[in-house]
Amino acid sequence: MYKKKDVLIISVVAILVLTSSILFLPSCSSIAEPTQTDLESQMVQSPEPLEENNSFLDSEKEAILDRITNNFDQIEIMDYAFGTKDSLIYAAAICKELDSGSETALVYITETGVGYINLAEGILFLKYHAEDGIKVNSSNVVLLALLDTTTDKIIDYEIAFSREDSDTIIFDVNSYER
Repeated sequence: MYKKKDVLIISVVAILVLTSSILFLPSCSSIAEPTQTDLESQMVQSPEPLEENNSFLDSEKEAILDRITNNFDQIEIMDYAFGTKDSLIYAAAICKELDSGSETALVYITETGVGYINLAEGILFLKYHAEDGIKVNSSNVVLLALLDTTTDKIIDYEIAFSREDSDTIIFDVNSYER
């Protein structure tokens, strides 16, 4: 069996061998300098900038939309927007409830699951204002507008999402008449 002194000596020798191989490796003559062609191919194959890497792929977007329709079979997605993989809100969709015809249902997906908010339950004269679209901004706020068909006034909605704790995402709804 090894004694403590032998183990210590073996450990020190192993560290010295490892350190010396790392220090002398760059000076080996077998390492070739990269050619211009090598550098160009590295530039072509380099990953996208970080800002673009956190966007969802098309296949991931399809899966997210499928998740919405699978969780809520009595809705029709009218319009949707995606956040990023780094945001609290992965996606938000304004939906029409098939049984009532209401266009005020907001379905959202976060890392914790799928949620549903009815912005104006039972108020059928409010319709989604498609010209403004739906957006998810970098501050985890969903932006959309509803049209009051009785007055032709547009009401802007801001639904702000925030993390309460590791398992809970909360939201706050604000609306403003234009």
